[in-house]
Amino acid sequence: MLDVTTSLVYVDWVRKPLVHGIDRYLQAPRSWDSLDRMGWHKIQQQHREVFRAVIHSLDRAIEKRVLAPHVARRIFDLWGRALFLSKERRNAALRFHEEHGSAPPWFLVISPTRSCNLKCTGCYANSEPETGQPEAKLPWDMLDRIMTEAEERWGVALFVFSGGEPLTYRSQGKDLLN
Repeated sequence: MLDVTTSLVYVDWVRKPLVHGIDRYLQAPRSWDSLDRMGWHKIQQQHREVFRAVIHSLDRAIEKRVLAPHVARRIFDLWGRALFLSKERRNAALRFHEEHGSAPPWFLVISPTRSCNLKCTGCYANSEPETGQPEAKLPWDMLDRIMTEAEERWGVALFVFSGGEPLTYRSQGKDLLN
């Protein structure tokens, strides 16, 4: 199903009305927004705004043909899982609320490494290796544990990687794309 959808979004006369319809749906007021569902209406509103930004960014990238279909398919899959809670993630979020009295974070920012192959002015990441200092990075098993536990215990499915340059991260034979 995802492959067919991915193919169709590369057809402009299909994608444009689809993006417009999704955008209108996401902007429409929700009856539950006025309810305080443990403060979750604000989180749901943030989800919708993020989803709108992702949809419009994908639309522009596809329109310019700078995004390969297999990459678009992976993006649709990952963002879909991040923005639409499964039963397991909903249950984890409810458990978090019961234990802590607030909604869980819906995304985490992780800086797995400080290494970087750039030299941006003013950047804190320090692209130069420090003499005599081991490279500052999370071991793969710890990074994997943090992400797994955040998903299982809190229902988090969206992780934003910061750094350094996250794509330079390598640990225990793994990188962020494997």
